[in-house]
Amino acid sequence: MDSGSNVSINSPQALAALQTMTNWVETLSPSRVTDYSSESARLAWQRGEAVFMRNWPEAYFLANDATVSTVEGKFDIAPLPHGKDRQVSHSTLGGWSLAINASSTKPEAAWNFVHWMIQHDAQKQGAINAGWMPCLAGLYDDFDLTHKSPLFGKLKPILQDALPRPVSPRYTELSAVLRNHVFGVLKGWEKPQDALKKMEHDLRALQP
Repeated sequence: MDSGSNVSINSPQALAALQTMTNWVETLSPSRVTDYSSESARLAWQRGEAVFMRNWPEAYFLANDATVSTVEGKFDIAPLPHGKDRQVSHSTLGGWSLAINASSTKPEAAWNFVHWMIQHDAQKQGAINAGWMPCLAGLYDDFDLTHKSPLFGKLKPILQDALPRPVSPRYTELSAVLRNHVFGVLKGWEKPQDALKKMEHDLRALQP
């Protein structure tokens, strides 16, 4: 769906993607993958029960903690794979926003805090002490950060090609349609062709 007006989910490309994903379950991915949350996926991967995992940056630090991980020092990160017709992979930006409530009784104080949080020193301390990913590109070359963890240097080229997620006032509902039907296909409850038809119908129903 683009700009809320065009639904193009029921396509040969989408069918091929769903069929490929289905073939991964119990081959490339553990049979229980359909029931994993981000945290349960991380824990299974840290126990050495999966070859690949897609997760948030904090998983890198936890997986390198020998007190809780069996894969410490035995893995690396890489950009998402892309098709033959693409030159680069695109990860998704978003999720770590700072905002001020419209009904705040102290908006100036709130802005002062937000402004302080996005400055160099605060961003650097958050990265060093809490493993936050800085919003300032220059910090990914900072010696203190790259010395603390090579993750910061590894993420720089990936973030340079990252894109914001699609903007829609009905993003939650759109996501639910895709998530529920893809889940049904991976569980074997729906055939890929039928799921795509249902997704197309449900997405059109969300159009303004």
